[in-house]
Amino acid sequence: MMDRQYVPEITGFCDNDSPDTKTYHNSEAANNQNRLCGGRSTWEVIMESDDFKGGQNPPRNITHSGLRPIFKMAQIQPEFKGIGKRSADAVKETSQNTQLHAVLSTNAVKQSNQYIIVYMEATNQRHPVIGLNVTSSITRPDGSIKHLTLIDTGAGPDVMKQDGVYSRYFTEFNGNGSYLVAIKVNSVFNKTFTLKKTETNLLHFVLTRPTTEKTLCNVSLQTVHAGMFFVAPTYKDIHIDKIGLPPNRVTDLKVIVPSVYGFVKLSWSAPGDDMDRGTATAYTILVWLSVSDIKDGINPVAMTSSDVVKGNLSRPRDAYEEELYVIRIPEMFREDKGWVIAVIAEDDAHNIGQLSNLVTAGKKI
Repeated sequence: MMDRQYVPEITGFCDNDSPDTKTYHNSEAANNQNRLCGGRSTWEVIMESDDFKGGQNPPRNITHSGLRPIFKMAQIQPEFKGIGKRSADAVKETSQNTQLHAVLSTNAVKQSNQYIIVYMEATNQRHPVIGLNVTSSITRPDGSIKHLTLIDTGAGPDVMKQDGVYSRYFTEFNGNGSYLVAIKVNSVFNKTFTLKKTETNLLHFVLTRPTTEKTLCNVSLQTVHAGMFFVAPTYKDIHIDKIGLPPNRVTDLKVIVPSVYGFVKLSWSAPGDDMDRGTATAYTILVWLSVSDIKDGINPVAMTSSDVVKGNLSRPRDAYEEELYVIRIPEMFREDKGWVIAVIAEDDAHNIGQLSNLVTAGKKI
């Protein structure tokens, strides 16, 4: 709910060491906060960011008037000379009541392990518009153009499936200088898309139900300018094969069939070699007895090839393809009431991705 700051009932952040039970973070709740942030509270995520970690930017006594935000409106220019006009500021365009909003994750790449995320949000009267064809064209300093298909599947950099936000990593830098980003959005004329509403149910966790509300997406071919970013001269390893980026984090791991006689069926979207580009080299599937074991630093058990009934840990699929695995829970865990499972991907340079979202299987955690 932290991205819904306009909801009046939201007045503060959850924390992991708060004495107030109303704001104490429940790390075992089946929600997007835990799925995307590894069970961490909102305050933990904030304090571990580059803006605040290490004691940076401590709280200050500021009057109420000093808290008023100052907005600067910017619009991309037809031509760019030098680097003075580069901008990651969003530009909004409207087509038949459908509003398109494009933005970049940053406007400068300074390190060899950096990447850019390209975002495009489509809304109609504040509702998400789904089912669009979204393609980003990135003009590089040498004049060559790279094309990316932005997705809204909940995998890769895309946070939530079918929320109207389309995104993709960009890692194919070929030199220092300015990169211009444009996004083309298209849909079938007069096609009707059903908007979906997600509800949380205590017994069945997350239920997605189509509502009766629909929107007519008359989005003919539109070009949205996302701005530009600059690759600094200090960036030395300009070729992607030398960057050594790890596979992107798996964020949509889920249990398809709960435990039956110690067998669990899993699915997730395959990550890439360098983030979401290419194909990873191997997977490691990890099993704990509980979320508390993870917080207490108890080492998990890694599944071996003999524990995998369906799937091949050393042969991941291409990025964004669906993975289906059936694993056999180790004998030592069979008597326990439940298990916590996660996946990690590795590439051919032995770069290891981040731990996936956690899923549970069994009777009770």
